[in-house]
Amino acid sequence: MAITAQNIIDGVKRRVTFPSSQVLIQDFDILQFANEIIQSEMIPILESLNQDYFVTKVLVPVVAGVTEYSIPYRAIGRSLRELKIVDTNNYYRNCALISIENAYLYQQFVTNVGFYFRGDKIHLVPDVPDNLPVDQFLCIWYRMPPSNLVQEQYVSQITSIVTPSFMGAGFTDVFVTNPDNITTRIDFVQAVSGSSIYSIDVPVVAKTGFRLTFTDENIPTDLVVNDYVCPPQTSTVVNFLPNECYPLIISLTAKRCLKADGDFDGVKMLEDDITEERKNIKLILEPRIEGESTIIINPFNIARTNKQMQRSWLYGQ
Repeated sequence: MAITAQNIIDGVKRRVTFPSSQVLIQDFDILQFANEIIQSEMIPILESLNQDYFVTKVLVPVVAGVTEYSIPYRAIGRSLRELKIVDTNNYYRNCALISIENAYLYQQFVTNVGFYFRGDKIHLVPDVPDNLPVDQFLCIWYRMPPSNLVQEQYVSQITSIVTPSFMGAGFTDVFVTNPDNITTRIDFVQAVSGSSIYSIDVPVVAKTGFRLTFTDENIPTDLVVNDYVCPPQTSTVVNFLPNECYPLIISLTAKRCLKADGDFDGVKMLEDDITEERKNIKLILEPRIEGESTIIINPFNIARTNKQMQRSWLYGQ
């Protein structure tokens, strides 16, 4: 079972007793506190384990003559996990991070491709030439945060998937609940434990009643009935976090609610539980696999030297 927004609301209400006369903290406020906790507490905890819970990948076409590309707008900390270059033959090449001070050396003397950050941009060096003999892409791995939690009435759940669409070949119809929540773009979200975000900002080709139409290429291969169609950056299930995080999310959210309500004695009573739950989370979640160790590969050994030299933009000519 996935951790839902309603699970969190119910869990917080079981954990602490709000006076019947209080009207300041509503269900919406509990979810806002939970969203803050996930951003400020849960993401740092899981990131500290170095187990890549939030890592996703996107391919960005390299355009001839265009040297700067944007960091994915949902990237945690406006940072990247890795950056490589891949072509249509699935040949990957390294893209080294270099300092701005040394960028001119890559322009003048080096055939390797590198990059540096310029504000919120990825600046490639040497400059991308005006002609590219092979279609190439930036393969960007980055950490995407969980979407903002909302109650179920603000998202849509899939009731059936029909291919081909009534529009013909190349299109798929997805029938959903609550179609009024859907506008021009959506996120596809997994409904079961883990609750991955399959794809983001998917354009809706057409909406007729409970039927949404998408191009076949935008339908995730893992998408099934009961998964969610959500407005961008929203979800009714907690994305990426293992279910074992649930008790700590509840305790931290309850603590935030009690502080907002001025109940500082209640806050102190939760501290011991929170300390124990933090410790348990790390014991349970690290490592993600026990039977295998990480293999370290030296990309600059003798056996790989020739491949490492084939990194210029115009390779193959």
